[in-house]
Amino acid sequence: MKTEKFTVSGMTCSACSAGIERTVKKLNGVETAEVFLMSESMNVTFDENKLSTLEIINAVVSLGYGAEIFDERKEKTKKDKSNALKKRFFISLFFLIPLMYFSMGGMISLPQPSEKISYTLQALLTFIIVCVNFRFFSNGTRALVKRVPNMDTLVTLGSAVSFLYSFVLTILCYANKLHHAHMFYESAAMILTLVTLGKWLEEKSAKKTGEEIEKLIRMMPDTVTVEENGERKIRSYSELQQGNIIVVKQGDFIPVDGVVIDGVGAIDRAAVTGESLPVEVTVGSMVTGADIVKNGFFKIKAEKVGKETTLSQIVKMVKEAGASKAPIQKIADKISGIFVPAVTFLAALTFFIWYLISGDISKSANFAISVLVISCPCSLGLATPVAVMAATGRGMSLGILFKDAETLQKAEKINCVLLDKTATLTVGTPAVTDFEPLVKDEERALKIAANIEKQSNHPIADCILSYAESKIGPTELVLEEYFYQTGKGSIAIVDGEKYYLGNTKLLPQTLKKQAKGIEEKHAEKGKTAVFLANDERLISVFVVADTI
Repeated sequence: MKTEKFTVSGMTCSACSAGIERTVKKLNGVETAEVFLMSESMNVTFDENKLSTLEIINAVVSLGYGAEIFDERKEKTKKDKSNALKKRFFISLFFLIPLMYFSMGGMISLPQPSEKISYTLQALLTFIIVCVNFRFFSNGTRALVKRVPNMDTLVTLGSAVSFLYSFVLTILCYANKLHHAHMFYESAAMILTLVTLGKWLEEKSAKKTGEEIEKLIRMMPDTVTVEENGERKIRSYSELQQGNIIVVKQGDFIPVDGVVIDGVGAIDRAAVTGESLPVEVTVGSMVTGADIVKNGFFKIKAEKVGKETTLSQIVKMVKEAGASKAPIQKIADKISGIFVPAVTFLAALTFFIWYLISGDISKSANFAISVLVISCPCSLGLATPVAVMAATGRGMSLGILFKDAETLQKAEKINCVLLDKTATLTVGTPAVTDFEPLVKDEERALKIAANIEKQSNHPIADCILSYAESKIGPTELVLEEYFYQTGKGSIAIVDGEKYYLGNTKLLPQTLKKQAKGIEEKHAEKGKTAVFLANDERLISVFVVADTI
């Protein structure tokens, strides 16, 4: 069995996707077929020995839709439909306003021309709106001919019957066979205008979701530095291959998943893990695409590139979640599949029943047209897929990923949430929450700590420096020596005396037991202890945390 993804164009509602799905599932050799309205795509699992991709494409094309094998490059250059729909809506609205004046102004005693002139103007204005939105009629008629009626078919029926019925009455008025009639011109125009508005809002929703996904994709650099045989070359991101040696420096995005083979420093993994504090890495450490180098310099051997990277997999998962169908949507699709013929049948039944009761063809037509007009909005078929796309896109912008639409639907039943503190309940940047001086000269301790941390660009160093300067103001001390140990902290010589500023791993052996007890006490509260010490004693403790 083979699973192939196709791009399907021309769908306008769930009745379209349901019709295509039914047709493809009937093909000999097809095991499963799923059509996704919002992403305009179709996934088909089929037996290659019984069926070819060309036959699947032809089956879709025979229904009046476009189909081709999914191509990611074409997907990126797909035209934005929302601008065209926006233009159609405002042009329609421009002509709808005077139409409403002529058709209903008399109800509130607004001055009106004679009936014949009014009907002529209404017919002309409606005809313009019909021409602007002619796509509904072409799509709806084609779907009806192919026996897969969709919401456009219903819009076409409601609008066309309303317009033609009113036009016939207008001709009868001109022939003086009628002196007054109930026209449906404004109904025909209003249907087209409102459905166009709905489709424009739908496209805007899908576009906005796409933009959220693009934000993740744009994190990847266009070009990267690759080292080959000791020489550094600039390569396009798309040209990267497994095994390439990538060179990254402070401020760069890491473009691949791989292993560090040279260099030490700290990386920000917030984009992928949500972890607010940078992680120190050295030779042998694993890194992933979208990590940011906060400080240091690395050479990374690429193990996963392009679509295989962690970031690409996240983007893929979000796209699939947005395109997947929730259980409630599958019900809506089934209803949409029979909705159009059912409404058409009810409209015809309404006409015949009222004609039998009243014998008045005009009244019967009025009621039948009312059934078609009222049934036209596509909310049944559009509401659920738009909600899924909007929810997954909004969730992703907040760092929340849904595995699929079914998971999203189940989330409605959540009544209790357990959250890890990491950048979820917290600000996302470390700060000194407590300062514990262990000697009398507190100002001297702050001064030494501030000047040692000036030499580092580690986020914890930044927050200790900011805290110290907020207490004693800017200060300058001469450091006779300074060096940094990855994962431990800094060592400096000030006025001939050696000072340690870091975690328990950095401290002299004689001080570790005392420091360990202090460290554990603060760790229980989710805080990090940073010690200032010399060779003989602990001088102070800076307690650092990512604050609520």
